[in-house]
Amino acid sequence: MQNRADQMIDKRLESLNALLKRIGEMKRLSAGDKTALQADVQKVIDDLTALKAKIAAETDAAAIKTDTQSIAKAYRVYMLVMPKAQVLAAVDRINTIAANLAGVAQKLQSGLGQVPDGSDTAAAAAALADLNAKVADAQTQAQAASSLVAKLEADNGDKTVAASNFQALKDARAKVLAAQKDLVAAQKDAKTAAQEIKKLTKPVAGPANSANPASKD
Repeated sequence: MQNRADQMIDKRLESLNALLKRIGEMKRLSAGDKTALQADVQKVIDDLTALKAKIAAETDAAAIKTDTQSIAKAYRVYMLVMPKAQVLAAVDRINTIAANLAGVAQKLQSGLGQVPDGSDTAAAAAALADLNAKVADAQTQAQAASSLVAKLEADNGDKTVAASNFQALKDARAKVLAAQKDLVAAQKDAKTAAQEIKKLTKPVAGPANSANPASKD
């Protein structure tokens, strides 16, 4: 049992240390969420490290069994800690892409302002408006997903808490998916708007451009 417990803990510590590194690389997650997540993961690492030493020193089989069972029940590394971090990592990616698309939208708005007077800008303006709407909704969905999981804690065997955590993670993943779909649509809008603006600003060949400059009457 001690060998099995040792292997279980080592596997979780490896995953958690990799996760801690990934959290440190997040750029768009709010400072509060990032700090809280780092603290949560570090606490689990510290607790599991202490539990590993405790189990190694145990001589009572019943105590070893109880402590080994707590590895999964009390920490929920794979049922809660990792899924929670995955949601927040997705939120970080969504916010990064959304910020990039917001910058693209500003450039497209500037380009639309350079279109000659009297041009039919309806298609470009519609694509740009939808782009901004999709980016805003993606950010809203991402924030909602973050709020759903940020304060979740291990259930310690409590079925009611476990069910609540499961539902929160499920709802958060749904919001992440909705945000990702928004960003896909926003990228298409950006392409459409850019193509329309390019057509409207492209010089049109006139008689002076098409005449043979070498010919004389």
